[in-house]
Amino acid sequence: MNQQELLAYLQKEAETAQAKVSVLWKDMDADQELYAFAPDREMVSASTIKVLILLAALERVRQGRETLDGLVEVPSSLILEDTTVYEYGSTTDTLDHLLRWMIILSDNTATNVLIHRLGMEEINAYGRSIGLRLSRVERVMLDFAAIDQGRNNYTSAREQCRMYELLLRRSILTPALCNYAMEVLLSQRSTSDFLRYIPYPLKLAHKTGGLDFLNHDAGLFFLENACYYLGVFVQEAPDDLYCKRLIGRISKAVYAFYKEGGPDHA
Repeated sequence: MNQQELLAYLQKEAETAQAKVSVLWKDMDADQELYAFAPDREMVSASTIKVLILLAALERVRQGRETLDGLVEVPSSLILEDTTVYEYGSTTDTLDHLLRWMIILSDNTATNVLIHRLGMEEINAYGRSIGLRLSRVERVMLDFAAIDQGRNNYTSAREQCRMYELLLRRSILTPALCNYAMEVLLSQRSTSDFLRYIPYPLKLAHKTGGLDFLNHDAGLFFLENACYYLGVFVQEAPDDLYCKRLIGRISKAVYAFYKEGGPDHA
């Protein structure tokens, strides 16, 4: 399909969704937003907030307050039942490993250890310092009591785009730390959302997020002929599979458009 047909398709998907949806597609080569549907809508972030935690931790490294090979305590009190990494009890691990497990497997134990180490106030202050208005941490992972009390973690499609773009342009941290963050994000192992209907090997720096009736995916696609950001956020859906299929359809359509030639930047 051509660009106008794709825009019409994306609009129909967003408008007819049985869910609250937010979508942003930006061509990074042209520095141009090509499609936006409620991109500034505040969304419950689920695990997409882990990108902000990653950047806040690396800011500490930039300041010399942490090192990637420095050891961090992982106490039994912070080990959650869903971990596949720290299932043998209390231990120590490097900051590097904690950051990688938080992103590539979305390990919630690693995430909570990092939240406790950094502090929510510091994470959120860092977010504000790089221009984020909505993205913030108000609870640790799997703290459903906090949700019942009205505390949650939030982000938006456009603010996720800002974090990825700052990394891509090397406008934060240091070039080496931006490269490190990008390499970690390129290693994420989830394939059930953006990659659901794309059968080819793909260079994709992204982070998914999911809770009941909610799934998101956001990040940078690096193709031979283009680099683009896509963020698709879906909540209040009939079920999780509905979210994943919607995200997958949108991702496949945008990907196919680039594989067929992409936008005309002339």
